[in-house]
Amino acid sequence: PGRVRPASAQEHRRIVLPTVLRADLPHTDEPQRILLVRVDGQPLDLVQLTRHWSAARTYTTGIIIAGFNAFYGMFMRGVEAAAVDDPSLYLICDAKDSNELARRYFEQLVARHVDGIIVVSLRVESAGGVVPLVHADMPDAEGPSAYLDLEEGSERAVRHMIDQHGHRQIALIAPPREWPNVGQVYRGYERALQSGGLDVRSDFMVTVPDFKTASGYEALEKILSLSPLPTALLAGDDNLALGILRAAKERGLRVPNDLAVIGINDLEFAAVVDPPLTTLMLPAHELGFCAMPMLRQLRQGDLREAP
Repeated sequence: PGRVRPASAQEHRRIVLPTVLRADLPHTDEPQRILLVRVDGQPLDLVQLTRHWSAARTYTTGIIIAGFNAFYGMFMRGVEAAAVDDPSLYLICDAKDSNELARRYFEQLVARHVDGIIVVSLRVESAGGVVPLVHADMPDAEGPSAYLDLEEGSERAVRHMIDQHGHRQIALIAPPREWPNVGQVYRGYERALQSGGLDVRSDFMVTVPDFKTASGYEALEKILSLSPLPTALLAGDDNLALGILRAAKERGLRVPNDLAVIGINDLEFAAVVDPPLTTLMLPAHELGFCAMPMLRQLRQGDLREAP
């Protein structure tokens, strides 16, 4: 039972994850507080700005993303598909994986009287509800949010390695587990090992600073220093997996015979790399398609509880 059964060729698989919706709009009878923030060094009265939104729309929507890549491109297509009858202009801000920069963009968008804001893969606190705000891809964000069940998906990916191919030494390469949308990956990985009767080893969980290909390339060096050597690994993103595949090929490792690799995201190159990459499909388009109606309902005061 402990024997590894490599596939004759690494297959390109799609594992579709469900989109989870959550809406939580607390009601309060407390008087609205006057909040002051600074935008470009100037004080801004957010409550004064809020009064304008009830009177007229500006037909602008702010969208703060963690970076520019294929996932966020598909997310934006979903937003556009859901708002095909809305003439709004979208102001897209790249926060470069920084919650601090996301907060600055949030304040600037508020100052421009946008009708609402969607924050993707980052967290922003909207004190006092000064502007309609929906989070996406951020499981622990307060208020209305749409996110992906990466815990279940990661568990299914690892169980696939265990049940279908007999792997017993499985590693994980991902950014820090403190990132809420990455923490799910760690939990799913650990849960799959435990349910499969395998030990969870901290040294088999290799942390990288980001999702870049170079980080995956460098991480394989740490993987190859482990004892015993992992026979399979889950990469927190397809870009990481691409770096791993390149590094493995340079070292003469055969994928999947010597090292099986599963990525996350189902980016376009997953099906055309050699060997093709097995990957979890993240429904980014559907995520954007869910987030935009939530924002519109929130602005209209119709969103009260999760559907």
